[in-house]
Amino acid sequence: MADARTTVAIIGVILLAGSAASVGLADANPGGMMNLEDLAALRGDLGIPAAPSNHATTSSLLLIINEDTNQAWLKNDSPTVLQVIGYTVESLGGYMDYSGWESLTNAAITRPDDVIDQLGPGALHFFEGQPDLDTFLGEGNISHYAAFQPGASWYIGRPMTQASLADLRFVYALYDHTVHEGGIDIVPEPTTLSLLALGGLAMLRRRRKR
Repeated sequence: MADARTTVAIIGVILLAGSAASVGLADANPGGMMNLEDLAALRGDLGIPAAPSNHATTSSLLLIINEDTNQAWLKNDSPTVLQVIGYTVESLGGYMDYSGWESLTNAAITRPDDVIDQLGPGALHFFEGQPDLDTFLGEGNISHYAAFQPGASWYIGRPMTQASLADLRFVYALYDHTVHEGGIDIVPEPTTLSLLALGGLAMLRRRRKR
């Protein structure tokens, strides 16, 4: 695990990045929400070059939600590494839950080794945007990125009290300064799937007996 000096240094970097980004994003977006277009533009203003495009489709990064528990993950569903600089999740009906959100920002402070192991050292530099606690959550990276390997996922807690495709919008930005509409996949509990499978088998048996 990181020693105390490393942890303090990480916190300092995050706070510094968050402060710089907040000023830039506040100027471009008076509403205070994490606007990924503004984040990408701010990176350009700071002289951070755009990397070559490294994504396969506009829905390469998925937001996967368990419909029974509202637990959520970000998953790279593409065959290439995704260099993610930010993401936002919006609920039109106001079902976001800031208290249940496990942000990368918080994970970088509480368990930096896990963050580095799974998403690379650049992921330690994420900062939370100014969230609207009921409708909008988001975080971004002013100078680095999280390296999502193909098939890799990252748990982000229970950031909503209920989930539906009609209510949610998921957007992410890549290191090439492009912003994309992400895919959303709402899945049942494994136990629910097992029960559904058993129910289907029971119906097939009944039909065969008839």
